Amino acid sequence: MPNSTTSACKRMDAIALQHAPSQCKIWLPPNHSTYGCGAVETHQHAFHDCPRICTLWDFHSTALDCFGVDFNWSSISDLEVFMTNRLGSHHYDALYILWSLLVASLLHSIWVQHNFVQYEHRSPLSARTWTEHSFHAWTMSIGRWHRLQDPSCADRFGALDALRILQNQPNCRDLWTRYPHCLQL
Repeated sequence: MPNSTTSACKRMDAIALQHAPSQCKIWLPPNHSTYGCGAVETHQHAFHDCPRICTLWDFHSTALDCFGVDFNWSSISDLEVFMTNRLGSHHYDALYILWSLLVASLLHSIWVQHNFVQYEHRSPLSARTWTEHSFHAWTMSIGRWHRLQDPSCADRFGALDALRILQNQPNCRDLWTRYPHCLQL
């Protein structure tokens, strides 16, 4: 990397750290996609648009579509853009929590997998394995959140109601059937 590019990257990191909600660096070197699709690896591509990645978002989006929850890049990169349809409005706060937990677990999984492939030269997970892994990571984070809530918390009951609806969504039904105890508390 030329010296002027290196200093420009350092300046960009310094600016990003001033405006970032946490003190961590997520810097992607200017190269092509880790998964070989040929696209330049931007944050949006690496975390959302890459064909390897968008299958995860599509799977979960299909399940939450009954509530009108959107998984486009602007809603993922700005959690305040969260919206639902009329069915989702009855469980808005609980859905926001479930959706935030899902987005966080997916972004973490995408980043970890990216690093395994990019820097440890591991083979990427198959779409099915990654989908199952993302489902487990999400349900584990829901379980932890649920255990930390006061038993009388309204969001806790709203989340359970929303999860009952999600269990019957066609693309999730198989996973909920195979792992019936994933949310057993």
